[in-house]
Amino acid sequence: MTFDIIEHRELPSLQAAVTLYRHAASGALHAHLSTSDDAEIAFLVGFPTLPMVGDGRAHVLEHLLLCGSERFPVKDPFFSMMRRSVATFMNAMTYPDRTVYPFATTDSADFFNLLDVYLDATFFPRLDRLSFLQEGWRPVLEEGKLALQGVVLNEMKGNYADPFRALHLGLSRALFADTTYGVDSGGDPLLIRSLTHQDLLDFHAQHYHPSQAVFMTSGAIDPQAVQAQIELRVLSRLSGTRPRQLPQLAPAWSAPRLVEITVPAAGAPETEYGLQMAWVLDPVSDQLACLRAELAMQVLAGHAGAPITRALQSVGFGRPSRMMGVDDSTRQLVLHIGMEGLLADQLDAARDCIQLALQQVAEQGVPADELQAALRTLRYRMRRATSPVNRLINIAQVGLRADDWLAAFDLEPVLALLAQEILDPEFLSRLVQRLLSEPTQLLAKVRPDSSFLEARDLVEQTHMAAATAALTPLERERIKADMAALSQHQQPADDAVLPRIRASDLAREPRALLLPADSAAAVQVVPLVTRGLTHAFLLADLSAIAPSDWPWLSLYAQLIPQLGAASMGFEVASAWRQARTPEFGVGLSTGQTVGGQLRVELQYSASSLREEQLQIAEVLQAWFCDPNWAEDERLAYLLQTMVEQRASAIVPMAAQFASLEAMMSVAPAAAFDREVHGLPSMSFYAELRRLLGQADGLAVVKAGLLRIQQQLLLAPRTLLCAGAAADAQTLAEALQAALPPSLPQAGQCTPAEAPQTRSPEPACAIALLVPSQVNDCTAILAVPRQDHADAPLLAVAAELLSQQLLHQMLREQGGAYGAEVHYNGEQGLFVIGSRDDPRLAQTYLDMAAALQLLAEQRFPDDALEQAVVSVIKRLDPPKPPVAELMRAVRMQRLGVDQAQRARFRSGVLTCTLDQVRAAAARWLVWADAAKAASVSLGTADLGGLQAIDLRQRAIDLGLAA
Repeated sequence: MTFDIIEHRELPSLQAAVTLYRHAASGALHAHLSTSDDAEIAFLVGFPTLPMVGDGRAHVLEHLLLCGSERFPVKDPFFSMMRRSVATFMNAMTYPDRTVYPFATTDSADFFNLLDVYLDATFFPRLDRLSFLQEGWRPVLEEGKLALQGVVLNEMKGNYADPFRALHLGLSRALFADTTYGVDSGGDPLLIRSLTHQDLLDFHAQHYHPSQAVFMTSGAIDPQAVQAQIELRVLSRLSGTRPRQLPQLAPAWSAPRLVEITVPAAGAPETEYGLQMAWVLDPVSDQLACLRAELAMQVLAGHAGAPITRALQSVGFGRPSRMMGVDDSTRQLVLHIGMEGLLADQLDAARDCIQLALQQVAEQGVPADELQAALRTLRYRMRRATSPVNRLINIAQVGLRADDWLAAFDLEPVLALLAQEILDPEFLSRLVQRLLSEPTQLLAKVRPDSSFLEARDLVEQTHMAAATAALTPLERERIKADMAALSQHQQPADDAVLPRIRASDLAREPRALLLPADSAAAVQVVPLVTRGLTHAFLLADLSAIAPSDWPWLSLYAQLIPQLGAASMGFEVASAWRQARTPEFGVGLSTGQTVGGQLRVELQYSASSLREEQLQIAEVLQAWFCDPNWAEDERLAYLLQTMVEQRASAIVPMAAQFASLEAMMSVAPAAAFDREVHGLPSMSFYAELRRLLGQADGLAVVKAGLLRIQQQLLLAPRTLLCAGAAADAQTLAEALQAALPPSLPQAGQCTPAEAPQTRSPEPACAIALLVPSQVNDCTAILAVPRQDHADAPLLAVAAELLSQQLLHQMLREQGGAYGAEVHYNGEQGLFVIGSRDDPRLAQTYLDMAAALQLLAEQRFPDDALEQAVVSVIKRLDPPKPPVAELMRAVRMQRLGVDQAQRARFRSGVLTCTLDQVRAAAARWLVWADAAKAASVSLGTADLGGLQAIDLRQRAIDLGLAA
């Protein structure tokens, strides 16, 4: 064995240990995190990928690596393994300075199967030219004219419609000019067409070598067995060593800079200007500097009473930016503070507001207890459970940059140093003064441009027109030959060479749910391993609430955490809560019971370090029983902010709107989600805007919210406490004492009957027109719900349709970034969709054809088994303990018991292809499908869909100008 141990460290706070290894010959690194309470085994291999041009080479290469390798020369081993494995996670991600390939599974044999495929894919890929044409970009002939296609090309066109992404990219270009961070690693669609196949071959040879690789594992797996596999498959074949490639540091500035960043206009352009301030600070290798910055931003902007947040919310215009906080994803820390929702003439005032707030903190500091509360929040975040694979993804960048890996795994010593530093009364003042005097400071004025995408379209159209005019007969024949060869390449291929998990290897019974001992009790205590944290949930049953109050209930849930409570104003209350509970939230949980009833719950949650858990009771009591409705100015500000946020999100939410319209058309039980999150919500927020413009309008809104509160206080409710057994019991007793004594029993409320019958009108067929370069298409059919005998068959049919037909038709041949099919047993829906799709009418024709082929086509012998494995592995995915508990509680409250889960699982495991086809023929009739899509403006062929201009509808409603 040629891996040597560098260091080993116990991690008591994570109930884990980490061991670091280095391969003697190549310098390849391996970190293994041994944990005691994770059901999953995770792996990651990562490489520094440092493009200096925005043609997407790192991103396209990531896609090509998943298209076949030496030992597994099939066209898409990655997607094939998704259905031949019980993996709980499989993916690949390209970042500005690295590319990582992680997976997780619960089965050790499956782990080594996947390890073989991942190692061969990353180190010995085929990188054939036809896969490049499919995944990257290719010229095609459409009615004699040149056009461009490609999966990555269309994915990035979808990304370029996102204002937030455009802002982040613009800031990176300004802050990190002439470095890898200054280019779009995903690829600018206008530059992707310059990428060549040879560019990818060269890029792989430069970056994908063992000396550049980091390997990471987590869970109950022998690290030496993993190293033996890496040695056998990779290190025995690839020799030599190279210095690790590192991303460049940002160029030093001598003075702050001002830039203007243009973004696509998602809402009303004249009110969606923004201002961002950004600072490039210390190297992220300095863990103490990172935690200082995190703590500083928590104190400055972590809650409503924090100095920056308070200043931005009380200035009388705009709202705090979504880009606020510390970004440690680059080699140097970046700190962001900003405002959005501004008029053009408010940009300078916004800058002055931020600078004045910073200056006041630099001069006056903050109370010591606020620093202690922020430190407590950081400590809480370090202990909070995350999935093993996400932990590896988050830490991989440290090893890839040759920084102190152990420090990233174990932050407790750094937190101890920080705890000493904040005892200095000048601690925060010095940090803020540094921001004010830092020369590497960027001031960015963000300008929305309603012609942003049109201008990009014009550049592409001009280029393609010139290229078409210059096209020679020989070049036309070459393009036709490539199209024919690619079509043949995309035909189904034998993937028997790949390893697999058989259906006979799967457990026959569902995993037992983690439930309270008495799930009908009003107070429930659940012992859990939570790494020194205690969690409390207050669940109020509002199932009987009138449909006219559904939007008001959603608004109430959004508002409550942002109000004051217990006679405290919001600023004081926010700081008071922050000092007691690092995490507090209010949310809605909805679902259909097995009996067809609509269940609606308002859920209050709070968590804390176990040593301070009793303060949770004070917090839940204050915001549940006594929210402060007296601060009219605060309430008006919050409501206005929510209206403006909804107005600016209309275009990004178009795909969701479309999907909910289709759902409601065939399944009226989806009415709650549509009313709260769909097209009708535009009318609700438009009415809020109208009321807020009237003298007595706030009183009308407040009356609606108080109506919800009255129903809430009378609703049946359940207390649920989780943590170490004694801790959870103590907290439950404290909560009982804090809340009103007459606690209604859970289940007293009769849930409202969800509508079960369809209207006689035909299913909807609509196209929501939005500024975009690609489409999102959805088709939905009403089918039996999860307790029906055909439910397991429909779940298998969804996988067959996706794996054997639509992946090829929509993604490989059609160029869509994503193609999805899933069976929603709770609501009785069969959903077919595409994402970032260059087509529309043809996509729907392909969906219809796929349903026909499902009944007629002869599938490979093992296709059914692969579909069965895919269904089973999604039934009981492992989650962190608290998430697992809440999933189980939700299922129990919807009436899904162990017997039903066992029947469904058995139905999946024992089904035949004839049974699946028969169920599909009974229920999957294309003529009954509801079709709704988010569609690019100017699309010529809508395929019979009725066009609705979404932005014009917002204008007509008064939600946008």
